[in-house]
Amino acid sequence: LQYYINGEIPTCADAGDTGLDCYEPEFFYPRGDWEGSKYKAVLTITEDVAAASIGGVIYYFCHIHSKMSGKIIIEGSDRTDEEALYAPVVNDEFDKECGSSGVSMYAEDGARNCKELQFFGGSKDTQFEKCLQAINCQMHWEMFTKTTVDGSNNIATFMQQMIPHHNNAVNMAKILLKFGGVKVDEVEDLTSTL
Repeated sequence: LQYYINGEIPTCADAGDTGLDCYEPEFFYPRGDWEGSKYKAVLTITEDVAAASIGGVIYYFCHIHSKMSGKIIIEGSDRTDEEALYAPVVNDEFDKECGSSGVSMYAEDGARNCKELQFFGGSKDTQFEKCLQAINCQMHWEMFTKTTVDGSNNIATFMQQMIPHHNNAVNMAKILLKFGGVKVDEVEDLTSTL
């Protein structure tokens, strides 16, 4: 695997064998800093790579984005068995209305609703407010139930709390993109940030 920036193999101090550690950090800067460059990754399938594949399939994952994984099928190989990656996400009607994923059980009529809690002011009578209430309820539940605090590892507790916190941020961005309309575009850099 080789990464390229503007047709050249990256040469930063951390380039390593593939250039990934020069390539990837570019995307952590504002879009305007990198959108004028051309990026590509070239994967060369050698005989050794094909022999090490699982039934003619190479599996890959993104270490930054959860569930951003997939498979590359080597054409012309004698494929045998493929491994299942994970079940695809299928959104129900509530999530389709919100633009979110996996939130409906925390909605007003869901099994884990937070009717007794109000995470923001207002009457929660618009779909935007109902969606926002549900995702905040999900974060509340998951921060409470998925944290194994025993007082001995503050770092582990912090990390366990950050997972639902960041999942909530992703769903908040999805909801804003769904309901924000042209006003989102009017706020400088908000669309690219979302």
